[in-house]
Amino acid sequence: MSDLYLPSYEQGFAPHTAEPAYPGLRNGLESAWLPPLGPTGLTLRDIGGRGKHGTLENVDPATVWVMTEKSWALDLDGINDLVNCGSIHVDHLSACIWFNSDRDFDTMSADRYLFSIRENSASVEWQIFARQDIDDIRFRLDTAGGNTNLDTTMSGSWETDRWYFFVATYDGVTSKIYIDGSLHVETAHAFGGNIKTVASAVCKIGDMNGGVATGRWDGRFGPVALYNRALTLREIQFLYGKPMAIAWPRAKVFPGAAAAPPAGNRRRRLILLGA
Repeated sequence: MSDLYLPSYEQGFAPHTAEPAYPGLRNGLESAWLPPLGPTGLTLRDIGGRGKHGTLENVDPATVWVMTEKSWALDLDGINDLVNCGSIHVDHLSACIWFNSDRDFDTMSADRYLFSIRENSASVEWQIFARQDIDDIRFRLDTAGGNTNLDTTMSGSWETDRWYFFVATYDGVTSKIYIDGSLHVETAHAFGGNIKTVASAVCKIGDMNGGVATGRWDGRFGPVALYNRALTLREIQFLYGKPMAIAWPRAKVFPGAAAAPPAGNRRRRLILLGA
């Protein structure tokens, strides 16, 4: 992850303590769960405004929150750790995930789930998971007509202990996968239309509802966000460069202060603001 994590629960973040620096990134935002803001015990707070706070299940709060080389992250054990975010539904989709895996995909004994909304394997809205049989990640999305699967084409290239920024989008017509800010693969959905609504579906991070324990993620999560629209390539590239841009507060100019810093201090100010 390449951002300087200035926003935090201790130092303040948008929109709680200030206006957002990048308000366009909040358009269509359904939920945003941002571990880099700092540890919050057994709750992963949703700062997207919907109040869909995640419940950390089967974890030790003293060990599930870890400081990485960049910031705080959630470290799930792949055995029984998971984040339950309750009932959420979107018609269109951008699912944005910073993740790190402790397991080689090609040695996994079962599929491992990153992010999903489903009731069970037969009643799915959408799901993103690493497939042990093809050493790759699959994005499945269901509409009223049926489902379409979209697979990455990186078999043998996924590395352990490396951060990836994975984004899956759907605009009612086309499913796309972006990896580290670049469009990786896309396909027209076989049926199109809005994402199917499953009344009893549950949103989970690092797990899937109605599955087995061997499907839980073994590794770390950074920022995770869910949009009710398809982000543009430019927005995705921006989030790749600034993973915490959703929470970045707008810089304030205090009364009596100069509207801009002296020219000699401009570079230092930009660095401090993460520009």
